[in-house]
Amino acid sequence: MGKRTVGDVELEVHEEGNGDPALLLLHGFTGSSLDWTDVTGDLARNRRVVAYDQRGHGDSTNTGDPASYTIGQLTTDLGSVVDQLGLAPFDLLGHSMGGIVAMQYAVAHPEKLRSLILMDTFAEPTGGIPASWIDY
Repeated sequence: MGKRTVGDVELEVHEEGNGDPALLLLHGFTGSSLDWTDVTGDLARNRRVVAYDQRGHGDSTNTGDPASYTIGQLTTDLGSVVDQLGLAPFDLLGHSMGGIVAMQYAVAHPEKLRSLILMDTFAEPTGGIPASWIDY
């Protein structure tokens, strides 16, 4: 566990287990890395499992600026975490909004992924996430 500086924010990162390929778990909107607590122990028996709080969630920095919460920015944050932790090639699981971020990352960096797992997600609405969702 610990903070990772990514651009203008600090992200809370949780790691458990050892072994490749790593599995990165990406939570949904209003969630946090703690959403995965019930499954990380089992998943980490013979592999490295990483989950982090996306910006504005959990123990990560909340900038208070809606413009800093675009799917593009969240995807950039994901790329920074992957690079800082040296995860590639890895398996990526995205839930809900995390699935949108995971899909965009997969399109931009297919060479870094071993697999993409999407859970209860959707395609990004045209024009991005509505500002009213940010205030939720």
